[in-house]
Amino acid sequence: MNEEKKEDEIEPLGESKNNMEEVVSKKKKKKHKKKGRKKKDDDKKDKKLYANDKFILNGIYRIIKMVGCGAFGEIHLAYDVNMKALRAIKFEMANHKNPQLKHEYSVLEQLNKQDGVGGLKGADTFTGVPKVYYFDRLEHKYNFMVMEFLGPSLGDLFQLKERNFGMETVLMIAIQVLSRIEYIHEKGFLHRDIKPENFVIGLNEKSNLVYLIDYGLSKRYKDKNSGQHIPYRENKQLVGTVRYASVNAHLGIEQSRRDDLEGIGYVLVYFYLGRLPWQNKTDKGKPLTQKITEKKLTTPPELLCKKMPREFSYYFHYCKNLKFEDRPDYNSLKSMFADLLMSRMKLNGIKELIYDWFDEENNYRERKKKEMISSSNNKSEIIKYEEENINNNNNNNEKNNELNKIEEKEDNKEESNLTGTIGKQGSNIIEEEKQGDDIINEKNEEENNEKNDKSSISSESGDEKKNEEEKNENDNNNKENENNKEENNNNNLIKENNSEQKSSGSYGLLGNDEKKKNEQDKKDGDNSNHSEEDDN
Repeated sequence: MNEEKKEDEIEPLGESKNNMEEVVSKKKKKKHKKKGRKKKDDDKKDKKLYANDKFILNGIYRIIKMVGCGAFGEIHLAYDVNMKALRAIKFEMANHKNPQLKHEYSVLEQLNKQDGVGGLKGADTFTGVPKVYYFDRLEHKYNFMVMEFLGPSLGDLFQLKERNFGMETVLMIAIQVLSRIEYIHEKGFLHRDIKPENFVIGLNEKSNLVYLIDYGLSKRYKDKNSGQHIPYRENKQLVGTVRYASVNAHLGIEQSRRDDLEGIGYVLVYFYLGRLPWQNKTDKGKPLTQKITEKKLTTPPELLCKKMPREFSYYFHYCKNLKFEDRPDYNSLKSMFADLLMSRMKLNGIKELIYDWFDEENNYRERKKKEMISSSNNKSEIIKYEEENINNNNNNNEKNNELNKIEEKEDNKEESNLTGTIGKQGSNIIEEEKQGDDIINEKNEEENNEKNDKSSISSESGDEKKNEEEKNENDNNNKENENNKEENNNNNLIKENNSEQKSSGSYGLLGNDEKKKNEQDKKDGDNSNHSEEDDN
């Protein structure tokens, strides 16, 4: 019986081999799955490595939290232990297909050089270009760049203001942004990614200063040494943000300075109107870029800027009429917007210019500070940093007050000196004015005397005329009395004749004639009334 069982348990060789292969293949699959899971877990750990609050970079920068991310990497808030200041650290995967961080660092280094254009020093943050401090590769996996930590973007503040900026704020932004792009162009670079998110404001006393950031897509348009402009090319791929890109960029034409200016124009229209005509296009069967290109080509500046001052449509015409290598006239564009701003201030009675985001920016900073403190383990360091900022602001306010007092004293001295000089000149002027008044009074008296003489002469002539008229009236009255006497005499004669006719029996005939005359007189009177009514 046992032997039969053993025989039954023995399987054919072919079947056993197949089973073994299946088992081996299953084991291999499990191993591959485990390896894949491990790789994914390692990648996740690597991605979270630089987002860890406890991670210290080179023992100097302590990562606090992530504050932004995009297609090319992430931005984290960090604390500089040595300088006791907040910094922004931008991370990028080292194996990225199109790494940009090293290029951006080199562009910012050149923009931050001391040989500024037009008296502006590149290292001075008041040029609106962020400072950079360090660039390196971390564990051959990540590129990172340490740079100046700035405030919120204009895109964020625009959302906080319910997508509505006033015209005065838009004009102030226009003047600042044109200054930023002029500085970058004079350094030999194009930005090529103009959009609201790439304009940010400074912190504390620099909260009214607009910065231009994100130079990953920037490009030199002229040679460093020779200054030669890049050649004109076509069939280029679109570079930048589709919504704010120029028409030439959509058509595949090599970008130049004119394209940055056109992008700025679209951003300004977006800030004032709240949207652009080519947003949310839903035409079926066409890609989004083609829809936007067609809409931009068919929207003239007058229609785009229909609800805005005419200076904006002029701005677009100017940008589109520029040739490929032309240098824009930045000063005339800025002065055009400045003149419009001044005229609006006078019309609206505005005495002080304040950006619309002033209150929202403070609320935004307070909210971000609370989030940063709640999510970080370095609360004491951040609080110290904020206290130092407050103390610095107080010291700056005290210094400003002292300077204002000194300026007031100097102004008072100047006013006193001016009043002294003006007093001497004023006495001479007053004497001359008195002499002039005396001469004018004499002339007025002479004119009044002449008028009185003329009036007396005219009154005498009027009396003579009145006397003559009275004489004429008396003569006429005498004539009328004489005529009345003659009529009375005639009437008496008629009465005598009538009495004679009565006695002769001809009275009836005379009576009929008188009736006929009376009837005719009545008819004539009736006709005259009708004529008067008709005239009326």
